Amino acid sequence: MSLLDGKMVYRGAVSGLSYNDYGKVVNRLSVGTRLSLRPVTNLYDSRAVGVFLDKYQVGWIPKANNARVSELVRDKGATLTAVVTNHSLEQSFENRLYINVFLESDETTEAVTTTNQVTEASTKESKMTTMNKLIETNKSSAVSAAFLEAGHIANKQVSKVLGKQLPMMVRGYADTPIGRLVLANLAVLAVDHFRADNKQLRRLAQAMQVNAYHELLRDLDIDGMIDELLENGSIKRALTKLDDVVED
Repeated sequence: MSLLDGKMVYRGAVSGLSYNDYGKVVNRLSVGTRLSLRPVTNLYDSRAVGVFLDKYQVGWIPKANNARVSELVRDKGATLTAVVTNHSLEQSFENRLYINVFLESDETTEAVTTTNQVTEASTKESKMTTMNKLIETNKSSAVSAAFLEAGHIANKQVSKVLGKQLPMMVRGYADTPIGRLVLANLAVLAVDHFRADNKQLRRLAQAMQVNAYHELLRDLDIDGMIDELLENGSIKRALTKLDDVVED
């Protein structure tokens, strides 16, 4: 058994990006970024394990696949280290961020430095030199930045154009984070229905949507808002009614 086979305890996606602090650290996440894992309180998963960058919770280990990780972190108090293996802003939140998780030891550093080699072997790609890895990482960051910037430019222009057509009482909301998110979602629907064959336009609409979500998550205290909602009596009653119909 190789070192990686013995130390790796999870390989896969990070869930819950849209519910946590992902938007605050999205620009700091790239291939090779090291993350930590900690037990967290989750209303729907008593054994939830959070994925953190410094003090910010990026997301969770998916509930369906967290048994081994939860056992190590919660029951045995083990220290686990996660390493980003893929981060693509062009994907949905469910398929955007992938990590490898290692059991912390004196050999973890060696495991971290060879993470990209494991990823390449699994996809049957040739090994890359250290310089090539740096080039690819920088290239990926540049593409992600360009994708976000294209969405930002389009969102601003759409807000100006469509804002003039909105009723006077709501016209001012077009150029706000929430207003831009609404317009970006409408743009995606419009392209899907009227220009479905235009791949470039569809890609721009997706960039608008991603940028709008990113801006909203960055500017609003989503985590605080969720905590406040969960303390609301009406929300608690609604959650209780769902107990009999929501699957685990």
